[in-house]
Amino acid sequence: MDYLWGKPAEAVFAALVRPELRAGDGPRRVRHILVGMTAGEVAVLPAMTLRAAPVQLTGGGIGGAAALGDAAAAYDNLLQWVAAGEIVLDVDPVPLADVEKTWPRAGSDRRVVFVP
Repeated sequence: MDYLWGKPAEAVFAALVRPELRAGDGPRRVRHILVGMTAGEVAVLPAMTLRAAPVQLTGGGIGGAAALGDAAAAYDNLLQWVAAGEIVLDVDPVPLADVEKTWPRAGSDRRVVFVP
């Protein structure tokens, strides 16, 4: 799910063709769903990205082509990768019981996630 587009999307595309990032039984299909453009309306997509990596580009959001079911499936895959440790999130888990003392905390670069 790409809410940024622009230069961040270009960095993703560049990483997709790096051989060391495509180890295993072959490249996995990557579904890149464009939802927003807060980092820019234009991203350069090298032809080799589509030729060397199995990338599927889809637009989502108002007027986008991605169906809700497709977006939900992509999000489910993302959560499964996080749960399996394939994607590491830089978060600071905090018990929900500590919300009052944690909420006003400022200056942290880590995202606070309240957990039950």
